[in-house]
Amino acid sequence: MDTSAVKRIVEERLRPLQHRLQVQEWRVDVLYEALEDGTNARTTFVYPYRHAKIRIDPAQHDDEADVIRSLRHELAHLVLAPFDHAITVAERILENDGTASRAFDEARRFAVEECIVNLERMLDAKI
Repeated sequence: MDTSAVKRIVEERLRPLQHRLQVQEWRVDVLYEALEDGTNARTTFVYPYRHAKIRIDPAQHDDEADVIRSLRHELAHLVLAPFDHAITVAERILENDGTASRAFDEARRFAVEECIVNLERMLDAKI
């Protein structure tokens, strides 16, 4: 999609989606840039400060619904931010053990993404 079209969609939908997911207290900056490996969006955040950066690759989106799905998915990561932050702290304990640290990181990424998918299913079902 064209970057300006993606920006328009994000500007219209970001705040309402934040309210729907109860993460309206977060400051969210959105960047529009090419991402590697065919990734369509990615979020990084600093939990204690409730500040997030969502990177969206306009070229990886086909239509408005696709942009909204990506935006909602990335915002759902903020719902799980306390969990993710706790795991990040635990990873620091393991940082001197490379094998354990990599295994722990893999388990964290799997658990977080599975929780996000379940949140999306609940939202789709309007529970």
